[in-house]
Formats: sequence, structure tokens, C-alpha cells
Amino acid sequence: MYVDRLEGGVSRTMTRPLALAPSVEIVPVAELPADVRGRLAGSESDCILSDPTSRVNSMRIDAHTAELLGRFTDPSRIVDAVIEHATTRPFLRRRGRRTHPAT
Repeated sequence: MYVDRLEGGVSRTMTRPLALAPSVEIVPVAELPADVRGRLAGSESDCILSDPTSRVNSMRIDAHTAELLGRFTDPSRIVDAVIEHATTRPFLRRRGRRTHPAT
């Protein structure tokens, strides 16, 4: 596999802004018709991630992942999006670990 590297071995992917393709859709499960929601497992706070122009199947993602991916609707470096996401999300301390609160 080819990896584009800068000096010091840092991947360009980590330093360049990235953005979701304009065709990518993140749709909350709660917005789907009731008959469709009834056939899907998981939480109503989940979202469906899809790209109608892709051959990849749509996938269900949790609300936290959808929120993080939403930060890439405009170009953003991965590190900036993760830091922004982490500083705006409430975390709970449990058994010495940081975890997301239940949604």
C-alpha cells in the first residue's frame, strides 16, 4: 500500500484538510419513515451514512460518530476535527476511563 509521506514520516493525510464528498448523506434514523425504522435495529439516535454515488452499502452509525463526521462537511484537518469534537462533547469518568454518556 502506498502512503504519501512528508519529512519525518508524517502522512500527508494527517496534515491536509479533508472533507466528505458532497454526495455523502448522514440521515438521522428518527427522520426515516416509521416502517423503515421498524425494520432497523439499534437506537433512534443513530444515523444512516450513505453515498448514493458509491457502490458501498449504507451503514448505521451512532450519533457521536455522525457528529464527528459532520465536522468534515467543510475541509478540516483530522487533528482539528477530533480536538474540536472532544472539547465540545461531555464526558463522564467511570472506573478511571473517559466515556461518552448514554444517549
